[in-house]
Amino acid sequence: MTSWPKWSVANRVLTPLIDTFEMNVKNSALLVGKLNSVRLPSGYMLVSLDVVSLFTMIPKELVLKIIADEWDVFKEFLKVPKEILMEMISICFETSYFTFNNSIFLQVDGTSMGNPASPSLANIVMYFALKKIIDSLPFNVPPLCLYVDDTLVAVSVNEKDNLLHYFNSFHKLLRLNNYPNFFIDKCIKKFREIHLNNTNANGASVKKIDLDFRSSRTVGQVFSTLKDKDDLKKVSNVVYKIPCCCKRVYVGQSSQYLGSRVYQHLYSCRNVGRIKDKTALSLHHLETGHRFEFDNVRILDKERIRYKRNVSEMVHISVNDTLNFRTDTDNLSSIYSNLLCKFKMYCSQSKYLTGIVP
Repeated sequence: MTSWPKWSVANRVLTPLIDTFEMNVKNSALLVGKLNSVRLPSGYMLVSLDVVSLFTMIPKELVLKIIADEWDVFKEFLKVPKEILMEMISICFETSYFTFNNSIFLQVDGTSMGNPASPSLANIVMYFALKKIIDSLPFNVPPLCLYVDDTLVAVSVNEKDNLLHYFNSFHKLLRLNNYPNFFIDKCIKKFREIHLNNTNANGASVKKIDLDFRSSRTVGQVFSTLKDKDDLKKVSNVVYKIPCCCKRVYVGQSSQYLGSRVYQHLYSCRNVGRIKDKTALSLHHLETGHRFEFDNVRILDKERIRYKRNVSEMVHISVNDTLNFRTDTDNLSSIYSNLLCKFKMYCSQSKYLTGIVP
């Protein structure tokens, strides 16, 4: 999935509003505490409602309608104008791009699972859908708890099927999962089973056998490529190194796409005589005539925060055999500088290939 900054911004803008929803619970501990104080009326039962694939089924038009209809209430908790919020939400729905087999696709319905704003948008839809449905029911249903797409309500035993019908009739894209009874009963039975330890008191049990409850292979090792890897040249906010034919390397950092930064280095080498402010890379090329292996550029670290990225760059300059300027590490703490210098000497003496990132 391709991320966009406005997703995170939209999530931060909506969070203060979500915190005001009285039915919302943030975790299971709060849910247990709330349920301990609940006494169900006679003939009532607890019902769990779960929407099928809610994130990918959130209707954009419904979210925008809720924002417009409830704006007089929302504006007390939101710090952005209505028009900007509506535009941000529209962008969240219209920019869900992802790659599969090196092809780019656009998700046309709902929001993506990795979108930071998806839980907030789902909360808004479910909260107001729940309120509207319960207010329109011909029977009493006291709402209890809501966590994104998981809803816990109390309903009369005789009305549970009608409740399911009303919820499924609210919007064509919002459907409750209607898990089969055998599956639910199996889960409950498994939870209630008591496991007895029948240790043989007569010493007939097998001795000196230890059970290993860890797998020799992790899930990550079995399924190592669940997502397409990003094109190296389209990765930004990186610390990188470019090898030279003399076996030394140039280490740099950039907030740009790596491909764009590498092209700038290549351009500076081709036009080194006309460029006034030369990098250590272009100056090395000018003085020695050495050629850099731009196709073998390698990412050493990824960091969005510029200060941390600068520190990472200085660390990698210190531990690798680089051709960077000495001034490139002037801002590195003298304590770290001395430690990294000793580490580099140790690696050199032990003929160990240095580099923090393999």
